[in-house]
Amino acid sequence: MTDKGMVIVGAGEAGARAAVELRNRGWDGPITLIGEERQAPYERPPLSKQQLLA
Repeated sequence: MTDKGMVIVGAGEAGARAAVELRNRGWDGPITLIGEERQAPYERPPLSKQQLLA
C-alpha cells in the first residue's frame, strides 16, 4: 500500500469516475474527493438534445 493519498478536485460524476478508474488501475491508497456537492456522487443519465427539443 502506498503511504500517499490522491486528491481529486470536483466531486461530481467526473470525479467519481476518476476515483473508480484509479482503483481499476491498481491504486490502493486513500482517495479524497473535494467538492461543493452536498450529496455523494452518483451517475447521472446523459442529457439528450432531442429530449430538450421534444
